[in-house]
Amino acid sequence: MKSLTALFLLLLIQATAFAVTKWSSSLPKSSDFSPSVELTERVDFWRKIYSEYTTKQGVFHVASDPNFVLGEVDLTPIYNNAVINEREKRKQIKITIEDKRTEVAKKWKISVQKIRLQMGLKDRMEKALFLSGRYLPMMEKVFRKNGLPIELTRIVFVESSFNVLAQSKVGASGLWQIMPSVARPHGFITNAYDKRNHPVYATELAARILKENYKKLGSWPLAITAYNHGLTGVIRMKAKANSTNIEDLIDST
Repeated sequence: MKSLTALFLLLLIQATAFAVTKWSSSLPKSSDFSPSVELTERVDFWRKIYSEYTTKQGVFHVASDPNFVLGEVDLTPIYNNAVINEREKRKQIKITIEDKRTEVAKKWKISVQKIRLQMGLKDRMEKALFLSGRYLPMMEKVFRKNGLPIELTRIVFVESSFNVLAQSKVGASGLWQIMPSVARPHGFITNAYDKRNHPVYATELAARILKENYKKLGSWPLAITAYNHGLTGVIRMKAKANSTNIEDLIDST
């Protein structure tokens, strides 16, 4: 995840699972991955981001509360304008966003600094769904072999959108966006090769990481969060919130 807070990975996994079932009925239901009453509204927000708004459309919301939606912006006309060049498009997009942000701030009598814009991901999700057909059967087989819920394979929708060559600014790579510091101890990176970009090897390592996280943390919500945020980071958040409840961890940040 590049533009999203790592702590919201669980919400995105749940939202992604619901978005995926909109196109496919193959995903089994599991109470472990169904949103709690406390998280239902937050999950619904991300479900809409993944299934209703494209990357050219966005939603303004209170920075501290995604449920508090303030307004929308549609940049599609600017992106589709064949008359202006890319530089002018970027300029118009920036102006349009800031004008809309100011308009929303005045309407709701709120500081512009407290307003966040979340762009949609519908078209990115649709592309990922197309690409996923190439990898999901293998991934589900690996996770079943390791005794893991196959819902966990949907993490890839969030991490890389099934782009096998995806790389992050901080060094994460491959379908599962595995960091070098995580891959090296498992022998996945040497001077001769890097297995993080190999779909099967990376999936096997991801399954191993998630299983280890679960053994140490005792719940899938925490194990999933630790996959992206780091095991140490989640342990630190647990201490800060004085709780193992994912809702408490989210609220304490």
